[in-house]
Amino acid sequence: MRYVCVLSSNDYLDGVLVLNENLKQLNSQYPLLCLINETITNEVRDILTYFGIEYKELPAIRFYSSPEESNWKNTFDKINVFSLTEYDKVVYLDSDLLILENIDSLFEKKIFTMAPDYPDMKHGNSGVMIITPSQKTFEGLKKTLEEIDISDNYYFGDQDIINTYFKTIITLDTCYNFMVRISDETKQYYDIEHNSLIEKYGTILFNRNTICPKIVHFIFQPKPFSVDKPFESDYYPLYMKYLRMVRKKKMEYLVAKKSLLIFILVHDLNTSTMDMIENTLKQTHKNKEFILLLEKKNCQFIDDLDSYMDHLKAKANIVTLNEYGDVKKYHYFADYVTFVDLDMIYRNDAFEKGIEKCIEYDLDFCQFSSAYSCKNSFYYYSSNEEIQKVFYEDEAQGLTELLCDKIYKGSILEGVDNFYQVLNKANSGGMIGEAYYNQPY
Repeated sequence: MRYVCVLSSNDYLDGVLVLNENLKQLNSQYPLLCLINETITNEVRDILTYFGIEYKELPAIRFYSSPEESNWKNTFDKINVFSLTEYDKVVYLDSDLLILENIDSLFEKKIFTMAPDYPDMKHGNSGVMIITPSQKTFEGLKKTLEEIDISDNYYFGDQDIINTYFKTIITLDTCYNFMVRISDETKQYYDIEHNSLIEKYGTILFNRNTICPKIVHFIFQPKPFSVDKPFESDYYPLYMKYLRMVRKKKMEYLVAKKSLLIFILVHDLNTSTMDMIENTLKQTHKNKEFILLLEKKNCQFIDDLDSYMDHLKAKANIVTLNEYGDVKKYHYFADYVTFVDLDMIYRNDAFEKGIEKCIEYDLDFCQFSSAYSCKNSFYYYSSNEEIQKVFYEDEAQGLTELLCDKIYKGSILEGVDNFYQVLNKANSGGMIGEAYYNQPY
């Protein structure tokens, strides 16, 4: 017996990773099998393997003649689940779920069962299904699909095929399908902790009278793993906990695979930078090298500098350059370089977030804004013209020539002494957070 999910698009990888971690954290005794199709990239397959998720490739099941015809165009691969006759029983789970308690008891169901849909509770929702695989059922579902007139069924989805074929559906309690829709519009909320306004996506709750939900189902678009801002829900913190866990592990894989070497240049060693270094050491990237640019006058207050250096060297490769040395010769050995400032931008997940975006978008640089702690937005600039406009015209009041508070490709730093020169060279860039216009960042 297995839990089964379907990955029909590379864009849903994080959803599958969250689902797998979610089941593990709830001590499920049944592993997750992920069905993929021929469009899933080798990199995504490698990441599934890295996470210990077994996958099986089966041909994609197409219904719509063009990719623009329906939001449900990728969902028909779920029909392949019914062909898994090597298993006596499987529990199918969508990759946009948040499971709140162990659901292994679903395997005790004797007959085909689906989560209830809304508002018609007698109609089955294919987000959760208990299936006894059968080749006869699989072929019957495919035949039902072939008999549907495409032109009259723009909103037709996989669960409509399943409901049509089975006619009478046994449904679970509504607690197994508490449906939440994340709005595509944002509202402003006051953040007491950071004394600022923040933007959040709203949410719409369906079957809101459900008592003690066991599964939260994030229906329609956007998905919780694809939004760029928080969404207003009691379930947001828990989902983000899982999402951060899997993204951290995924970045560890990507960094190790790419053999990325990250240089972190620290200008002064004092209480502020010591605290920042400790925080950065806890973040995800193991293949990193701290270069401490030490001047003795800035270390006099440290009671036992040698002991502290031994502590650092046990956790990361540390290079020390007294009296500021010739740092530039080190730049080009690293894939990415960051110059550490004395403020608090390296709190939370700033460092790993910056590296993640640099890798994902192949950025020449990524800027941290002062407002990062309360603004988690990411902005991508894909040409030098766009970079010039944003940083010289729109953000000029917050711009500083210092190289600090940014992550760079090592190669972009060749022949430059300040950030303005980087702006003139770079062909791609990004900003995490939003700039304050009334103070430098």
